[in-house]
Amino acid sequence: MPSWLVNSGAGSAAARVPPPPRPGAPLSEPLLPESGSPANGGSRAGDWRGAAEPDRADGGASDDSFPPVREQAGQAAKVVALLVNSGIGTSTVAMPMAVRTLGAGLALGAMLLQATLGVLANHVLSKESARGGAGSYADLMTQRYGKWGGRGVAVAQLANSLGKSVVWLIILADLIVGSPGAGGGLLPELLRAGGSGGMAEGEHWYLRRWPWILLLAVMATPVVSVRSMSKLSAVSLVGDAAVALMAGSGLALAVFAAREGKAHKIHWLPNPEDARGGGSRAVLALELVSVFPVMMGAAFTQNQINSVMTELQPYSQSILDAAQAAARVLTLAVFLTIGASNNAVFGKELEPDVLLNYSALGLGALLPDRPALWLATAVRISFLVNGLVSLPMYLWPAQRNLWATLPNQDPEARMSERKSFATTNIAGLAGCAVVAVLVPSIWKPLKLLGGTAVSFMAFIGPGMVVLRRQSSIGRGTGAGGKPRWRSAGLTALGWVLVVVGLAQAAASVASQFI
Repeated sequence: MPSWLVNSGAGSAAARVPPPPRPGAPLSEPLLPESGSPANGGSRAGDWRGAAEPDRADGGASDDSFPPVREQAGQAAKVVALLVNSGIGTSTVAMPMAVRTLGAGLALGAMLLQATLGVLANHVLSKESARGGAGSYADLMTQRYGKWGGRGVAVAQLANSLGKSVVWLIILADLIVGSPGAGGGLLPELLRAGGSGGMAEGEHWYLRRWPWILLLAVMATPVVSVRSMSKLSAVSLVGDAAVALMAGSGLALAVFAAREGKAHKIHWLPNPEDARGGGSRAVLALELVSVFPVMMGAAFTQNQINSVMTELQPYSQSILDAAQAAARVLTLAVFLTIGASNNAVFGKELEPDVLLNYSALGLGALLPDRPALWLATAVRISFLVNGLVSLPMYLWPAQRNLWATLPNQDPEARMSERKSFATTNIAGLAGCAVVAVLVPSIWKPLKLLGGTAVSFMAFIGPGMVVLRRQSSIGRGTGAGGKPRWRSAGLTALGWVLVVVGLAQAAASVASQFI
């Protein structure tokens, strides 16, 4: 659940952004840590001291300058928690289908690649932001590429926020009414359990998805009108609880299924039988590559890296790097647990949205009727509440980035006006509801968002920052005798980030037509 979206726009935390590692840090300062050299612009690699703070003769820190190690550990733990929340979002419910399509081995490899590139991208963004005092991702891109660089990030943020709002509305409506004709939604199952089985069958209007999308949008209207993000930030606990319940129940069900001899086989590599397009190799290859963007939560926290930098006081690049790497490991563990366990439980019956499988009917092969209904109801209600409280957390940054993309607009001034804020958010929610009614499934929207807006922010943008820095050094604006191999390595990293991002974008767009 995206509690971290408060700073997804430009500069809301700029007043607290950490200063550059040293006054006037030159471009020739190493962008990536070097062995035996300072890793954070002023402190030795591996220690827990902030940048630009003086060392004591005994190797410690002056008592009046540095917080205790316990306090720094608490700051780092908070950064880890925020970044884990940032990576785990709407794509969580699609993770089982992603693992099934790719196979567990290829899915793990793709996630590891994305996570590694994501950690490097975050290091680049945070190091360059600290160097120049950029308060946000958009600020950094504005420094490097002018106003259009900042607007590019704002447009990507806007598309991601509105797109995820559409996906949430689809998820919520699907879990209420279930798959068309299957009768496995929360509403029909509760009607049958209450002795009104006749109302749970047939083509009744209340068993269709579109009325519920519109009703959910109306129900969310009061919440999306709240302007204070501090009042909404606590709802991240709801999202954490929902994901924890799904991960825990999926793992328990997989263990139970294995003990009963009912677990489905988990393929290590892609299974041609699951390919679309009649087994065509070209279509299979495109389908496999287009699934990578669905798993971008393993790599995507770049829109929040500037925000979490402010949690470290004094700022330390080495601590931030360690915290964001730990967050990626935890995110991978959650994704793989949910993906693999639900594959073992549901097998070929898996839906693109695994919540559709969490029904009394879907769990009936493993559990008695009552426990199956109770567990399915608990999981779906937790995600129902999670989704409703998530909508304002997406629409708030969407509005901020909308004003940031438009000329002659002051985002802070527009969002401080109560009527303007409420009207814009409600209009955005209404537009998302209309789009959600027209989209049949979350699978293709998640591919498209992950391959375009998210890939730009996660890989392409950071790659552009590296390449612009290397280009500036090449023009003699900071050359400092850096080894050629190191400079070539940074340039290669920049191009790898850009090419991977563009490849995901191309595959995700092409997959919309198969």
